[in-house]
Amino acid sequence: MIVLLLSITLLQFVVLTYMRPPLRKLMDASPDAIGLVFALYAFGFVGIVIASRIVDSWGAWRTSLLFGALIMVGIAGWTVGLDSDPLMPAAVVVWGLGFAAANSMPQVRSPLLASATVALNISVLHIG
Repeated sequence: MIVLLLSITLLQFVVLTYMRPPLRKLMDASPDAIGLVFALYAFGFVGIVIASRIVDSWGAWRTSLLFGALIMVGIAGWTVGLDSDPLMPAAVVVWGLGFAAANSMPQVRSPLLASATVALNISVLHIG
């Protein structure tokens, strides 16, 4: 499960690397609009607050599943909504909600290995 969660983190950062060119080319987005889209990704803070409140009652598996699904829906929505001014930013919000919460789930799944999973997570972020 930890490898799967780390793989999701890797996927996010690979896709995140390529967000700017389609925004510029397909939507003719200005640098300010591109910055705003990246700022929407900060909804990850909201996601991690929600995850920290539900993980004890839902468990790590169900919480991971929820926030992993948000990431996938967000990435899919971003892809489909590339030429839609309202859909694409909304998809980035959904993606952001899942992002930070999913990144913290490996620590919850293996509390004894929390420091190792944090180190692996940072490594995966850099690889992505």
